This record gives sequence, structure tokens and C-alpha cells, in this order.
Amino acid sequence: MPAGTFTVRVEGAHEAVFALRAMDTGVRRNVARAVQVSTLNIHRRARQKLRDEGAVDTGRALASIAWIRVGLDGVVSVDATYGKYIEFGTGPHFPPLDALREWCRRHGMAGLEFVVARHIARVGTPARPFLHPAYQEELPVFRAAVGAAILMGVMQGGKYG
Repeated sequence: MPAGTFTVRVEGAHEAVFALRAMDTGVRRNVARAVQVSTLNIHRRARQKLRDEGAVDTGRALASIAWIRVGLDGVVSVDATYGKYIEFGTGPHFPPLDALREWCRRHGMAGLEFVVARHIARVGTPARPFLHPAYQEELPVFRAAVGAAILMGVMQGGKYG
């Protein structure tokens, strides 16, 4: 996993995947479809939330939000090294002035990087969550879709467990 990637792990997911692998092929296919739809929804929501939080400056973090689905696993990741700092914020620290110099220039504060750095050294940077809220919003939809996929498979004579 790249150094800047962070992961939200769902407890019990391993057991659920194991149980789903024992199911009928049609049920697995329906569940895999639900995983893909929810993964895409989380990806779309995370990108929108990042925009809504005003956290898009150069667009690198936004462009680094990626999704993949392999079998019954869906992953949405943020590969920008600073993605986790946007999501969780930071404590007080003195950031490198070189990194702030260009940011200050883009935001009409050329020459004020030391002032901005001193502020960050006192208070840190606020959290602007985008990935976890996107996941939380999709979770009930995903649960309902998986339940419906299983129920449909059982009603069509598929095996469960």
C-alpha cells in the first residue's frame, strides 16, 4: 500500500466474505454487484465531500481518490500523501515553509508563509472528513442491497451458508 494511503476497516468483513463464498453463484454475483455499486457510491460521495469541505486546492487529493472491486471486496483509497491530514486534521506542528510558499502564492498571501506556519504550529489544521462520512452514508444502503441479494437468492432456491 502506498505511503499516503489510509484505510477504513470494517469489523466482521472477513467473516461475512467467508460466509458469502459458501453461497450459491447467483447470490455471490448479486452481492458482488451490490459491493460494486456501493464502492462507486462511496467514491463519488467522497469526491463530492472533499469539494464541499473546500479542501480542493491543486486537485491532487481529489484525483487520487480511487476505487477497485475484486470479487466481494470493494476498496476506496486516497493515495495523496496528505489525504489523511485532510480527513483527520493535524495537531500543532511547524510545516515546511517550502510547502507553504506555493500554497500562499495560490491564495494571494505571497510572502506570508511564516505567518501561516506559525498559526499551524499553534493550532494545527482542522479535520475535514470526506471518506468516512461517505462510507457511513452508504452503509445502510449497502446492508439493504446485500440483504436483498441474499433473500432473492434464497427465494430462487440458492443455498445460504
